[in-house]
Order: sequence, then structure tokens, then C-alpha cells
Amino acid sequence: MNVAKRALAAILVTAGAVAGGVAATGAPAQASPWHPDGPRLLVVAPGVVHQHTPQWVQAYWLGTETVCDFRLTADAPGVDVGYPANTATYTSFYRNASLDRLEPDRTALHLEAHRAGTLPLRLHMAYTHRAADGTCGTKVRHHDLTVRLSVLPA
Repeated sequence: MNVAKRALAAILVTAGAVAGGVAATGAPAQASPWHPDGPRLLVVAPGVVHQHTPQWVQAYWLGTETVCDFRLTADAPGVDVGYPANTATYTSFYRNASLDRLEPDRTALHLEAHRAGTLPLRLHMAYTHRAADGTCGTKVRHHDLTVRLSVLPA
């Protein structure tokens, strides 16, 4: 099994564990419809966070088309959002800012929720497509997704 297939299998196992692990506490974060020309959000883990407890949350993605210069920002009512130190104002994929077709990867967000309940976490993506010659395009595409984030009371 090649590395990409192993990574995808690990992501799908994680998705199953998140879905099964939160049955007693609420549903995992769920994505709204995705756009076929950009990365596909598979799962946000954990899908349940605790109020007033800062923690890193991972979003797992699968490339549907080859994209470059991927940047993700997020916002939610009553939630402070932070990003990795190397980017500061956004997050990108773990390996680099590009994602090939059928390649899995992840992004990280540092969240601190100040209110309990189910909150809409809005994810804002910006990226370009990679041309057949391997160069990144210049037309920046923007897509937004909303996931439901369950916040348990402190």
C-alpha cells in the first residue's frame, strides 16, 4: 500500500473513531456541500471541544483537483481562532501549501470557545489551480464551508 493510500486509510479510520467516539456527547463537526474544483473536507477532529479550553483542531482534506497556495481562515461566534506560528494569520496544509488530486492532508486551527452549544464554524478557503506544466495559476478561487462545532460547557 503506498503512502497516500495509507494516509487516506488513517484519515478514514480517524473519521470513524470521531463519529463513534462522540455518540454520547453530540455529532462530530459536519461539512456543508463541497465544491468539486477544490479540496474536499473529510472531517474536523475533534468535532467536540470544551468551553474555555484552548485546543488544536485538525481538518482533514482530500484533493479533488491539484491546488496551490492554499490558505484557510476560520471564524465563529464566541470563538477565538488562532493559526500555526509559521503562518500566523491563516493555516495551510501540513506538508506544504499544495495538494494533489487524491492526496490527503490536514490543516490545524487553534480554537477557544467562550460559549457552549452547537456553533457554526465558517471555513474560508483561498487557492489557485496547478497547470499541466506544474506552475501555479494566478486566478485565486474562494470557497466557504460551514461546519457545526459542538462545544461542551465548562
